[in-house]
Amino acid sequence: MQKVALFLLLGWFSSLALAEKAITFHIGEWPPYTSENILMHRLAEKLVEESFASQGYKTLFEYHPWKRSFTNVKFGNADATFPWYETDQRNKNFVISKEALFRENQVFFYLKKKAFDWNTFEDLKKYQIGGTIGYNNVNLLEKNDIRVFVVSEESFNFRMLLAGRIDAYPAGALVGYEIIHSLFTPEQAALFTTHPKTLKEGDMHVLFSKKVKRAQEYADAFDRGLLTLKSSGRYEEIMNSYMD
Repeated sequence: MQKVALFLLLGWFSSLALAEKAITFHIGEWPPYTSENILMHRLAEKLVEESFASQGYKTLFEYHPWKRSFTNVKFGNADATFPWYETDQRNKNFVISKEALFRENQVFFYLKKKAFDWNTFEDLKKYQIGGTIGYNNVNLLEKNDIRVFVVSEESFNFRMLLAGRIDAYPAGALVGYEIIHSLFTPEQAALFTTHPKTLKEGDMHVLFSKKVKRAQEYADAFDRGLLTLKSSGRYEEIMNSYMD
């Protein structure tokens, strides 16, 4: 009987230790970096998973709309979320990884038949610009007095572009073309193009909730793990896997 009790006690301590080493992430659909259903579209997830695995942590991913994921982590209902730009406001609510997952360049998508061009924010005021709820570029545009037609999902914006309901939509170049090719026929996809001027360029990070007491520990572990991936060549291997 004592042996059984000891076995159960050891099992309980083992389960507790594993739970303490498990980190829960709330993320959304953003191929090819994150995806609930498509394995090859999880580049950022793979980077996060392997970075933490190298430091002895297990990662658990839950998928929600991006705004909800962000809010859940902000209030401590999950440990972390990614990928996000670093901002002054986010630094108040999150511990942000020092190491960036990748660098993102946002450009305007539009139809080739449209006469779309811009150099300053003033130039954009004559166009109907689309946006997605919770995305940082919406705030950037609105701060510069650009009227933005906002919808709940990024894919809706590309459908509205094709239908002529909006003139342009800002998105990451890689992400935007991935969405286009997933939504439309090759003939329809060929109708889209991007403007050469970048709207926003920056590093994408992991945000750890300041409501979670081990947030700094998790951020430090991620930074160490990602540096390990980069020094070993595994980082480049993962990022190139989407292009193969």
